[in-house]
Amino acid sequence: MGNRRDSASRELIVNTIIFGFGTFASKVIMFVLLPIYTTYMTTSELGAGELVVNGMNLLFPIATINILSALLRYGMDEHSDKKKVLQNTVIVVLAGAVVVGFGIYAANLQSAMMEWKFYLILLLFCYAAEQILSVFSKALGKTKIFTVGNILYTFSLFVISAVLLMIFHRGTAGYLEGMIFANILTFLYFVKALHIREYIRWECPDKTLLGEMILFSLPLIVNSVSWWIASFCDRFVLEMHLGTEAVGIYSVSSKIPAIVSTVASVFMQAWVLSAIKEYQRNGGGDFFDAVFRKFSALFISWTAVMVCLCKPLMPFLAGGEFIDSWRYVPLLLCGAAFGGFGNFYSALYTSAKKNTSVMITTLCGAGVNVALNFALIPKMGIQGAVLATMISQLVVMIFRMIDSRRFLAFHTDYIRLGISIVLLFLESAVLLCHGSMVFTAGLCLAVLAVYYFEIKQVVMKIFRWIPRP
Repeated sequence: MGNRRDSASRELIVNTIIFGFGTFASKVIMFVLLPIYTTYMTTSELGAGELVVNGMNLLFPIATINILSALLRYGMDEHSDKKKVLQNTVIVVLAGAVVVGFGIYAANLQSAMMEWKFYLILLLFCYAAEQILSVFSKALGKTKIFTVGNILYTFSLFVISAVLLMIFHRGTAGYLEGMIFANILTFLYFVKALHIREYIRWECPDKTLLGEMILFSLPLIVNSVSWWIASFCDRFVLEMHLGTEAVGIYSVSSKIPAIVSTVASVFMQAWVLSAIKEYQRNGGGDFFDAVFRKFSALFISWTAVMVCLCKPLMPFLAGGEFIDSWRYVPLLLCGAAFGGFGNFYSALYTSAKKNTSVMITTLCGAGVNVALNFALIPKMGIQGAVLATMISQLVVMIFRMIDSRRFLAFHTDYIRLGISIVLLFLESAVLLCHGSMVFTAGLCLAVLAVYYFEIKQVVMKIFRWIPRP
């Protein structure tokens, strides 16, 4: 048992490193892009571009009925027909994208997003095509191809966006065109690298399998829309009350928390693969216990470090109209930490095929987020949106921690987790209220001290597994 668990742990860490290499290489380029965005775009232009991207993020799970989750889950089944799984996915995505595309064209909403309908439709189609093959590469176990695709996307985005913004001064159009062309190039790479012709099957779809995949995915539509509400609806409420300029500032403030979310997403890409395998073998309780201890230690420590660094980092990432956006970062970082824990538990739901429960928990978080956005933004402005995001993520985290114990119970040190969260919040509050880097750094060190032994164990284990010459 011990050897098998150690093997599973090693597989999880190796996959995390592979995904991490691509994701962090991509994020480095994204942070080089941020000064370009803030220098060559006004707050209004960047705000309009963000609204289009956020609108696409809402429409994508609706257009695809979240079938990509089924593509990953059924594509990983040992006895599944990969060709049939891919064919069913393409049929559903293509049909949904066409229907939603016509809906976008006919819509007449009072939003700056509607000025960019053509770009919204084009971005939706290109992103959907790229995501099908990106997820399929993970289902096939081609993690290296997936990683290279990530790097290619972001490098393409950097080059194309830099040219369009710095040389041609395309503004919002250049911002969106960079994403569209980057998705197209990455899609073509996946077609070549995965030898996708080998998986193309021109025949009647497997209706039984299609029905199973749709039933698996349907609850996740509400989950994805709810997740979008919890993550992005604040942009539209900000536009309603404060205009696109506030959306632009808030979007820049979200970039540093995106680093924390990136750490979580890197781990989650590997974690969901390991969680499914371990659950299929024996329920995975002991394995989940060991993983959660190390994940919580590293993740909340990483968040505490980023809270400490956010103020001195911001001048290097943004200037001009965006320079004071650091004030919204600390509590957004807390929200990103809570969101990471919520996603950890989400993988357990996926492993047990309890997608309805995922939907319910996310729906609760979305409801809290919407209510708080409308209550707080008129009174507190951008900081109201920040508080709404943080609180809603905390609600989802707590809900899933409690609810998941119905089908998978593993030990959690709630006292230590609670202490570290309180310290993290105090660190953020001290930075916001007093601006003292000394006290902020002291509280950061206190968080690290809480998880000293776990951090030491993980570091030592990684060094033991690194091949020596």
